This record gives sequence, structure tokens and C-alpha cells, in this order.
Amino acid sequence: METESKPEQARLMTITIRMFPAGNGDSFLVTGSQDNAFAILIDGGYSATFREHIHPHLKTLSSYECALDLVVATHIDADHISGLISLLRQNEIADLLTPIPIRNIWHNGFRHLAEASADGQELTRAESEILLEIKRKGFAKATEASGAKEEISAHQGSSLGKLIVEGGYPWNDAAAGRAIQAGVLHTIRDAAQIEVIGPFDSRLAELRRWWIRELRSLGVSAISSDAATYSDVFEFICSHERIAGVSVRGIAR
Repeated sequence: METESKPEQARLMTITIRMFPAGNGDSFLVTGSQDNAFAILIDGGYSATFREHIHPHLKTLSSYECALDLVVATHIDADHISGLISLLRQNEIADLLTPIPIRNIWHNGFRHLAEASADGQELTRAESEILLEIKRKGFAKATEASGAKEEISAHQGSSLGKLIVEGGYPWNDAAAGRAIQAGVLHTIRDAAQIEVIGPFDSRLAELRRWWIRELRSLGVSAISSDAATYSDVFEFICSHERIAGVSVRGIAR
């Protein structure tokens, strides 16, 4: 007697979105279950957000030999990237804390504006001193909902871009190392596809123009493509500014 075989029922993936307490900032962990499980961390809130909320979840993922398939920094505000800086610094001290592998980081930094901004000039001594002073000041001080203040550069030492380079993390690989912008498609583990809907190139061009104007207003006329000199400075200046009509936010806006 012949029996008709039933087609195997497709297994639906369960996607979980965790929103961590981040004061007036943001931090989300998106995970997918089933065969092609994945994990995406979008922003990191404050350092306290990472320490008290994100880190325990990442320890659990790491114990199952899972990785963060993608880390996204939507823009350069202390209440979004402080926790990401804490994450990358933690991964530097593997002898003290178990690091979690990071397969890709999306963060539009200075290097993604440098090609269009650089003029090839050499910095004068005075200009170099101005940039050094900006680095000393670091990120803008941010006030959490609790009222506690934390400065994420002077005490932690580096910009997010510098830590990405030092850690050897793949940076904006979905855009072949260029800026993450509208139209970028990225597939994670054949399980999920991300389509980026902003920013458009016109918004990035506004950011380039703002960056040049801001440097010149501070007394720096040379716009070098030297990432080692400018990566920190770019992030620190962006964190201090709220320019009317010009968003300095990197990916999401």
C-alpha cells in the first residue's frame, strides 16, 4: 500500500529583541533561534548599561560559543557608544574576562569621510596642538537618568574607531569598508537580511561639510586623511556638537 509523504513543516525562527535600560540612550540585543542562530547588538547605552545589563547576556552567549554577528553604532553620542567602548575594552583583557567574538562592526567614523575631505596639507605645530587639546578633552560629559556623570574618553582612553582598529575587527565590511548608508544589504548566517534605509549620501556630504567647517572654526585648516590623527578628534567633536539643521549622527539618521 502506498502512503503519501507529508512535506516537512518549515521551522520558523524566533527573533527576540531585548531593550536594555540606557537612561536617555539606546541599546538593543537582537537574537535569532533555530539552526542559524545569530546575535546583533545595536548601540551600547552608557558604560553602566554594558556593565549591569549587556555584559551578563554576552557572557551567556559566549558560554554557548556564540558570537556577536554584528555590532552597530548608530551615532556618536555618549548614551549610545559608551557601552560599546566598554565592550571593546573588555575584549582586550581576555585574561581577566571572557571575550565574545565580534564578526562585524558598523560605525561611520572619520575614515569614511576622509576620502572626500582630505586636502593633503601638512599640519602646522599650532594645528597639531589644537587637535591634541581636543583629544585631551575627550567625549562630551553625559548625564544619565540617575544624574551620575561619566566621561567616556579621558578615563577610557580611546575613540570607538581607534578601538576597532586596535582590535582588528571587520569594519563596515557590508559596504566594502566604506560608509554604511541607504541601499546596503547584509545577510547574516543565511538567516536574516538587513536593509539599510539611511543615511543617504547627501546626508553624509552634509556631515563632511560640517566637519571641515568645524575644524576651520577651531583654527585647523589642513584636512589630512591621517586616520591615526583624526579618528579620535572626529568622534570627540561630534559628541560636543548639536548643530541646528545638520545631524552629525552616523548611520541611523
